[in-house]
Amino acid sequence: MIAKSVRRVENSVEIVWSDDHRSLYETAYLRDHCPCVKCKALALETPPGAVPLPLSRPGSKLDIRKAAPVGNYALQLTFSDGHDKGIYTYDYLRTLCPCPSCAGAPREGL
Repeated sequence: MIAKSVRRVENSVEIVWSDDHRSLYETAYLRDHCPCVKCKALALETPPGAVPLPLSRPGSKLDIRKAAPVGNYALQLTFSDGHDKGIYTYDYLRTLCPCPSCAGAPREGL
């Protein structure tokens, strides 16, 4: 999937895709779905059946300080909590789309 545009909207990131679909990701949602090795390891430590703890701190003001393109296939986000290790491929971001029409669709690779 190719992103036509990426921009920050308040405390979110908006991506308009090559098929004109629009995805709006809240900052905490992106932080909680960080694909870096450390964050994935924390998710794997969650006991079966338990709800994983959010990586973002509830009630804290989390922001994206920087969103840098990685080639033409991904974004590297730097969060206000200092975390900057996750490289969010556009394919991964599209599977994370939280809109109502995507939320009910099968999610590959998660």
